[in-house]
Amino acid sequence: MFLLTYKYRPEDIECRYCTQFCICKHQNLTCPWLQERLDAGVVSYAELMLSLLDTPSCHLDCRRMAELLASFPGNMWCNQDHQNNYHWLESNVPLGRADTNRQLAAAYLLSTTPRLVRFVKACYITSPRNHLPDVLAASLSAPEITLLMAVTALLSQAKPSSLDDLLSDNHADLFSTRCIAHALLIAKHGSSVLSITE
Repeated sequence: MFLLTYKYRPEDIECRYCTQFCICKHQNLTCPWLQERLDAGVVSYAELMLSLLDTPSCHLDCRRMAELLASFPGNMWCNQDHQNNYHWLESNVPLGRADTNRQLAAAYLLSTTPRLVRFVKACYITSPRNHLPDVLAASLSAPEITLLMAVTALLSQAKPSSLDDLLSDNHADLFSTRCIAHALLIAKHGSSVLSITE
């Protein structure tokens, strides 16, 4: 078995070397080599977020996208607890699918708030006869319920088309929209998305 160990360097993948540079500029909203550029670490947050608009069913409008880009906190995490909880969920909770990127995206969403983490731990640890998860679910806020719906769509459907519907203004506030958009990027490109800082 041969393992590919070569990693692209930033200078290897400049747009001027692209065989489709003129074509890309006029026909595509985003670069067709986004994954390779992401692996090399030269993709900005704005370019990555704008790649979501290539999806025909995406409900992010220009105003909401401008809000997301203007309020980017400098990393993909809500806070340090979010990152710690993500790593705990990623390694300890079986999320029910073999699709690793979708599992990582679900873990990202489920680790956003302390109440969601408590809910996941209660569901994972308690027996089906215990009503603790029901009590905790009743205490979740509207954005947390939206995130829980997004996790269900990610893990239960072959193609999470209804996840794009959750991005519309009438379903999600700015916080949950940002988290769902990040989860879509993780599901599409993998955990390398989480290293973006600018």
